[in-house]
Amino acid sequence: MLLKRQGFPEEGEFVLATVTAVQHNSVFTTLDEYGKTGLIHISEISPGRIRNIRDFVVEGKKIVCLVLRVDQEKGHIDLSLRRVNENQKRNKINAIKQEQKAEKIVEYVSKKLNIGFTLFYKEVFGAVKDKYSGLYGYLEDVALGKAKIKGLDKEKGEALLKAAQDRIKPTEIEVSSEFKISVFDPDGVSILKEAILKSVPNPEMKIRYTGGGKYKLHFKAPSYKEADQAVEVFKESLISAIDQSKGEVTFLKK
Repeated sequence: MLLKRQGFPEEGEFVLATVTAVQHNSVFTTLDEYGKTGLIHISEISPGRIRNIRDFVVEGKKIVCLVLRVDQEKGHIDLSLRRVNENQKRNKINAIKQEQKAEKIVEYVSKKLNIGFTLFYKEVFGAVKDKYSGLYGYLEDVALGKAKIKGLDKEKGEALLKAAQDRIKPTEIEVSSEFKISVFDPDGVSILKEAILKSVPNPEMKIRYTGGGKYKLHFKAPSYKEADQAVEVFKESLISAIDQSKGEVTFLKK
């Protein structure tokens, strides 16, 4: 189950959509979170020439798209599939799964207290929607002691707190990335060591030499978002440090 959101998505927002019809030059979808129709032009399916659009999408397939344009008066929503990278796709799907988990927690409490699910959901999220973009983020903070229950009476609040604490536990995402460094300075070894040490933003981030100028980064993070941010910080810092020594850094895979 995934409750429908009100209104239209924002331009630049990532949405989960279900393909409903595939035509020669366009694809029609239904936005799972909004219940509205979105259109993907063939030019926004994939980079390069497309011989058969069905090599990329078929009816019933769920896809993550980027919202390009929204015309609320006409009810038109233009989407792009090709502008979504793997990290963005993964993050969106993970966010959807988290929201579904949050809804199940609220549903469990509503059944336990014998109250209507939809009204209870609105009561729970309505008190914090100005601060949180989704219900899961709020319940996670509540479960981990980072936020307090708001807008509920004692019975509902205690029941929701217990359910959140029972079902939401701290998670760790394992992240790895391989890269290759070439430094042509006679003092290359010292330059490499100093550049890597200065670039590590997290003491939990481990760097291991694998041979042939290749290194492997490995660490654990609480979420994909934090993992991606840490890797990007490391990349930018390392590339900058090596560039100053007239060297090269190539990230092989993540």
